[in-house]
Amino acid sequence: GSHALSIVADADDVIVELDETDNVVSKTQFVTLQTSVFAGVPVTGLGGVTDSELLFRLDIPPGSPGLLTITLSGGTGDVDLYIEGANRPSAFPQYDDCRSLNTTTAETCQIVSASGTYHIALHAFSTYSGTTMDITLGGDVIPFNIELVFLDNGTATQDAAFQAAADRWEAIIVGDVFDVDFSANPIEADDCIEGQAEVADTVDDVRIYVRILPNDGVGGVLARAGPCFARPVTFIPLIGFMDFDQADLEKLELDGDMLSVVLHEMGHVLGIGTIWSLKGLLQNPSQPDSPGVDTHFSGARAIAAFDAAGGGSYTGGEKVPVENVAGPGSADGHWRESVLDTELMTPFLDGLVPNPLSAITIQSLADIGYAVDVSQAEAFSMVFPALFRAPAVGSRIIDLSGDIRRGPITVVDRNGRIVEVRR
Repeated sequence: GSHALSIVADADDVIVELDETDNVVSKTQFVTLQTSVFAGVPVTGLGGVTDSELLFRLDIPPGSPGLLTITLSGGTGDVDLYIEGANRPSAFPQYDDCRSLNTTTAETCQIVSASGTYHIALHAFSTYSGTTMDITLGGDVIPFNIELVFLDNGTATQDAAFQAAADRWEAIIVGDVFDVDFSANPIEADDCIEGQAEVADTVDDVRIYVRILPNDGVGGVLARAGPCFARPVTFIPLIGFMDFDQADLEKLELDGDMLSVVLHEMGHVLGIGTIWSLKGLLQNPSQPDSPGVDTHFSGARAIAAFDAAGGGSYTGGEKVPVENVAGPGSADGHWRESVLDTELMTPFLDGLVPNPLSAITIQSLADIGYAVDVSQAEAFSMVFPALFRAPAVGSRIIDLSGDIRRGPITVVDRNGRIVEVRR
């Protein structure tokens, strides 16, 4: 409820002051009630006026199934669902473990491996009423959907590699993110990439346009990839593209390296290296004028995974080290080659040897805001102080220089309206 707060200076009036009239300040502060809720017990009849909030606290009993699902349904209007674990935030924008921001009262959030305490905020985007909140533990994960739109198809095996990469990332990202409806605010044709049709439907969860065309031949710029449109607040990508040089892709296919490269580029569309700065996770960037500085990724989950992979003995700078010398389109968007070497998301991949998609990369997605299954990580370890392994005899180095899309990212709300443009 409402609380009257006041501060009184010199209450006994013993201090001689130039101004004796400004010793008291008062303020009324409203504290929203937080109500305890329980799995399996629906909360009915929820409602509120525009911009009002309802707050709830959920304590997960020890030994419970790890999957937490919270859904809102029924009634009229538009309410959004926010969830944050551990400490209670002071305002609803700070709830970022999960956010469901659909355009009705139909909202769903899932937390994988849930434990401890969770704080739930319902924020009325517009006046709503008659809504029910259900909380369950266990059950099935709502899948994350990667929609591939081929603007120029490759061979059957090339197209299959793109689908296999999408399947791999869908197995790693295990939680749904909110849809965006462009029916009232369509995206113009060619706005993201040439050949893209007008977007006037609903996108769930990310749409990736794929183009395979002759460009500069083998050995030039192999690919470009990244998001063009992103969601508000979270900046989780919504629409992006992957543009491959046909000659380079054919060589990768012949050499057996195609899937690793496609996985790498799709990772950029999902936000790896492309939205780090928007999320405040890229520290000390090297571009445009500071090559060689100690650029690093500050996400807590990725740092813990880096330590677990051998990085606990790393003394070369801050963690997790990010590429700082490879130039525009590579630096500030990959793990540092001289440290993480063969990991999938470094700017140079190694042919003839595995390029693991490690827990470091998967946990960086969790730091971005995705729900992930870290058990999907491939084995990866580092030994320090020897930071750089000599290439294997006869090995191929796949140069992905300049592969990150350089351009603005347009942030849109759940109705497709432009909120801001980040450059």
